[in-house]
Amino acid sequence: MTRLSVLLPVYNAAPYLTESLNSLLAQTRPADQIVIVNDGSTDHSLDLLQQFMRREPRIQIIDQKNQGVSVARNRGLALCEGDFVALMDADDICHPNRFSVQLETMQRKRLDLCGSWMRTFGNKNRELRYPCGDAELKWNILYLGRTLPNPTVMMRRQAVGITRYREDLHFAEDFGFFLELLMKNPQIRMGNIPKTLLHYRTHTGQASKNLKDQNQRNIITLFNDQLPSANIDATLYGMAEQNPSDSITTKVVFTVYASSIGVAAATYRRSPTVCPTLESPR
Repeated sequence: MTRLSVLLPVYNAAPYLTESLNSLLAQTRPADQIVIVNDGSTDHSLDLLQQFMRREPRIQIIDQKNQGVSVARNRGLALCEGDFVALMDADDICHPNRFSVQLETMQRKRLDLCGSWMRTFGNKNRELRYPCGDAELKWNILYLGRTLPNPTVMMRRQAVGITRYREDLHFAEDFGFFLELLMKNPQIRMGNIPKTLLHYRTHTGQASKNLKDQNQRNIITLFNDQLPSANIDATLYGMAEQNPSDSITTKVVFTVYASSIGVAAATYRRSPTVCPTLESPR
């Protein structure tokens, strides 16, 4: 029987937690395990979590001192036991059919990573659409277009293996996670479902608003670290640091690499070349 785990990092999310957790517990395909990592919250997030845990045995809480979202995700990921792991942020709301739709799609299409479109609410209200095909998503990872929106992602635990989020980065760590998975296994299968399965809350306290200036620097760090594993000279990527993928040399090298992993130019519909986290809805 297929087992599903949910991974939820929490930091000072008390105003939103009840709504978020209720959306998890109301899924038409219930999760088998809900791993929640409280990352040293100073509000009453932990009290709320413990109230939910007392009446819901599937919830497992790990309470740690504040170490950042990547440490929280990694600690939780190590405890997830399901064949599939669904990601979510503590201030967002799942559509009731999110898990059932993603599981059906992943099994039917044999996907390893599966996200979806999402709708923002709060400070901004709009639907965010993402490319859906494997080839286009891989191309966009290389060229900094729209890829997989992290809080919507469900993944096969076996495909993730020992790969983890970078704990030394406070921004673009989700992009780095997907980049590393691609570099380690170019045959990994990715997809987004063209339906809104998550409502994504926008408010002033979010990390991607407050740490936006670090994005470009972190993107370059990630490529410098990961490209050598694909036999790509990482120094090429630093030739145009304002927008690294604009380098003509880099475009040639990446196009050859993309072709070598089965992502030929004819197989994708080019998305705008924008840093995924700079283009964030937050």
